Amino acid sequence: MHVSLSSVLTAKPVDDQDGQLVIESVIARLNGRLPVVSAGHIRTPAEARQALELGLSVVAVGQGLVMNPNWLELAASGREAEIRTALQPATVEAHRIPGKLWGVIQAATGWFTLAE
Repeated sequence: MHVSLSSVLTAKPVDDQDGQLVIESVIARLNGRLPVVSAGHIRTPAEARQALELGLSVVAVGQGLVMNPNWLELAASGREAEIRTALQPATVEAHRIPGKLWGVIQAATGWFTLAE
């Protein structure tokens, strides 16, 4: 099952009463019957590891890859400190971010952190 969230590590139900994350509730409900994949505001390998520790089968990294096309290489080689967590507008063309996506990123305040 794939669950997309605003933030895997912080999203809680609107009527939260017990402090449990949305993804924790999903994992508990499925009780190992299906693998669970989730995406949402994962930008660094540390965040991906933290999400896996919640019990996810796979963590999807979207924003991290948009900002760092070489994310996997940096993570695998222990160069996590080089991973950008804010999108630099000057790199949009070099990273080949499509114009429509760039327009949505600019319009959707808070979706991506933009570097100044």
